[in-house]
Amino acid sequence: MPKCAYCGNEISNDKIVTSCKNGCHRTNFLCSCGSANRTTAFYCRTCGKEISYKSALIRHTRNLKISSFTFEKALFELPLSELGISYDDLPRFFSSYGNLFLIFKTGKIIVLKSGSGEVQANIEISGEISTLPIEVSDRRSKSLFIMTSNEIYRIDLIRDFAYELITNIGERDIELNSQPLYIDGYFFLVVKQSSINHIKLISLDGDHKDIISLNDIISQPVKVEDKVFFYTKDRLFIYDHSKKEITYSDDNKYDFSTETEPKSSGNRIYALTNEERLYRINLDEDMPEVFGLPHPQLMQVCFEATENQVIIAHSKGVLVTNILGQIEWSSDDLLDLYPAYKFPPISYGDYIAFVMSYPNTEVLHIIEINNYKQVGSCLGNFVYRPMYCDGNLYTIVDENSEIIMRAYEL
Repeated sequence: MPKCAYCGNEISNDKIVTSCKNGCHRTNFLCSCGSANRTTAFYCRTCGKEISYKSALIRHTRNLKISSFTFEKALFELPLSELGISYDDLPRFFSSYGNLFLIFKTGKIIVLKSGSGEVQANIEISGEISTLPIEVSDRRSKSLFIMTSNEIYRIDLIRDFAYELITNIGERDIELNSQPLYIDGYFFLVVKQSSINHIKLISLDGDHKDIISLNDIISQPVKVEDKVFFYTKDRLFIYDHSKKEITYSDDNKYDFSTETEPKSSGNRIYALTNEERLYRINLDEDMPEVFGLPHPQLMQVCFEATENQVIIAHSKGVLVTNILGQIEWSSDDLLDLYPAYKFPPISYGDYIAFVMSYPNTEVLHIIEINNYKQVGSCLGNFVYRPMYCDGNLYTIVDENSEIIMRAYEL
């Protein structure tokens, strides 16, 4: 085994670019003779051969097992500076009905056509936007509802993005602390005012109903059919919309983390504890049924849930488990051990995708879940979690301080 050029400890692998995981954790690169050298070296400290860290890094990147292919050409490439967007005012992104919505905190919304990047509309709403839109559709209409700090607006997706004020949320000097939910004609909101978090129901007609007020941080609420599950660091709650009241409250004895968003899929909820253990929660009965998933102890966990699986990104890769927590696939079957927790993984159809952080680069890996075969990849410095919309994959990357959106056909 080569020895670290800084501290002399043995390096645990023989990759071209590696780190001293047994000692000082600094980066080394290997000469063809097998000796480890500092990144500033121009000659090998053992054989004297001329070497270059930059060249070694290029060879290392080629050997990251990134894919059977990489995307060669994007459907479109859009520098966001062309839309007047700078690094200091980056928007949030939302996809709906064949369009991409760039949501700015200031109330500005830019609508792009999926697949081409053509600007469809520019919308200016009065007020600060801190959450993503809520999509609501029926036989007669398709709408997006936008929440500002004090108002609810409706954008008509059929009528050329016309928008109107629906109702006020409450008094001034309030803020929305989590992503609102929509349940059968009502918005379920967590509203903070004077350090108190209030859970409110607001109907499309503007009727208001106060549900509960808590002097504590509230988790992101998650919905299963007509029930909503949420918690504080001390208490668990279930709201039953058929009764429009809290029907269950108990101690948070599992220590669920209020910093990590729980996820729902089908009739199940998944929540992460402060010790980074995942639990599955069923709300079929009056009392929640809580099951611990027997996955190995992981660090820096973020996750996504599908109907039959949980995709867990962590400090050394990605795990896919079934709903019982049994491991179906681990990224180290295909890829080296690198962090994958920068963004929660995404799932779409028969594919999952996740961003891994390598030395001096990041790679978006796309895996087919039927046989867990890698089918594509993309390199870049990813600014946002990749998005899937209308059969296309969207990435937002930083290239030399220029923020670029790209769309790839899958």
